[in-house]
Amino acid sequence: MSEPTLKHRTIKALIWSFADKFGQQIVYLFSGIILARILSQSDFGLTGMLAIFIALSNVLLDSGFGGALIKKQDATQADYNSVFYFNVTVSVILYIALFVSAPAIAQFFEQPQLVLLSRVLFLSILFNAFNLIQTLLLTKHLHFNQLAKLNLAALFCSSVAAVIVALLGGGVWALVTQTVALSAFKSILLWAFNSWRPSLSFSMQPLKEVFAFSSRMLLSGIINAVFNNIYSVIIGKAYHSVALGYYQLANKYQDIPVSLISNTFRTVALPVFSNVNNDNERLQRVLQKTNKSIAFILFPVILGLIVVAKPLLIGLIGEKWADSVPLFQILLVAGLFVVFTQVFSELYIAKGDSRTYLWVEISKKVILVAAIFATFDYGIVGLACGWVIYSFCSMVISGFFACRMIGYSMFRFFWSASPYMVLAVAMAIVGFCFEWWDINAYLRMGIQMVACALFYAGGCLLFNLEMGNEVKRFLRKSTK
Repeated sequence: MSEPTLKHRTIKALIWSFADKFGQQIVYLFSGIILARILSQSDFGLTGMLAIFIALSNVLLDSGFGGALIKKQDATQADYNSVFYFNVTVSVILYIALFVSAPAIAQFFEQPQLVLLSRVLFLSILFNAFNLIQTLLLTKHLHFNQLAKLNLAALFCSSVAAVIVALLGGGVWALVTQTVALSAFKSILLWAFNSWRPSLSFSMQPLKEVFAFSSRMLLSGIINAVFNNIYSVIIGKAYHSVALGYYQLANKYQDIPVSLISNTFRTVALPVFSNVNNDNERLQRVLQKTNKSIAFILFPVILGLIVVAKPLLIGLIGEKWADSVPLFQILLVAGLFVVFTQVFSELYIAKGDSRTYLWVEISKKVILVAAIFATFDYGIVGLACGWVIYSFCSMVISGFFACRMIGYSMFRFFWSASPYMVLAVAMAIVGFCFEWWDINAYLRMGIQMVACALFYAGGCLLFNLEMGNEVKRFLRKSTK
């Protein structure tokens, strides 16, 4: 693939990937607002207790073969066929194991209602097994336009179903409905509008060929799934479902902007990195541009949200969630580092260096355990601060080894992102200055948002920052 063609397809893929993720987050936002106003903190806490099992099951379901097949440029029908049947088999085994374990899970959290809740919620594992290959094929070939339409349709239908259950007084079952219906609708739509079908043959050979790579990716994924959801287990066990509800909602809403930006770039990064993974100079240029693009968008969005967090969150979901505001602001800070860490992870996969990736993940989790022990006595707010420390260390460790792998220094990374960080911090300071203005909170929030946007845009143009000029050129071309 020539560079101009790659650049054109990458830009198109980024636009559709952003549309997909932005649309999903908008649907999640509006459905989440309705559900948060109807449901209780305990309802969110109960489903939060089960999040680690869903995350771990999805990792085991993929088994590391998804990344291997995207990376493998000459993948055949036999490869996809074998992975499909393997995933379906694993999903059935996982569901049976979790079905049997449901009473033990409920006993651990001292919540008897988790027995039936978990057995229904875990049905999403079975449905997810049937959409993995179709999603992988659309991603591999950068067909994000089709993927976006199917994802949005599935999410819209599942969210409508969840809201209806909530309005009918279903309580926590509304959240269960949303998760299970999403996986079911997504599988149905992907099979209806995708031409790939498995054949009846099965062979272990394709799995053996990528086992060395996929096994390390699987172990890395398991470590990530466990530790990324460990806070839900700790808070759910040590405190109460209400406390976990506050944390879950804060984490959910901070995850909207972070996931939108992260998934937009990650979804495109792996296939693009894979296309040029034998040319380190091109990889350096692609990584440099990716990091600048992330910094340009991420820093002002996150710091701007921290400025207006209180009136925004309470205005959206109600005064009963006020205790989530400080957690929301702290977790947003962690989001500044998470996006870069995830893009660096895609570089490991593209280069096929699963060994380094595994050891990096283990090192990061050692830091997380230390952060948990150091902050546990300071309550949920202390644990959230520990997550910020862990997120920053994760970015540095992941970035150091990923950059060294392609001859790209971490100094260049920090230097390329620093102008956007400095400008965004200055923007946030300007925004906080309006806090002294004794006017209606929502009017002040609107003024803060406009002032911050104008300050950041003006700063990009005044200091002639590269990404600001890129946007200016794009707007001029669009106008013409």
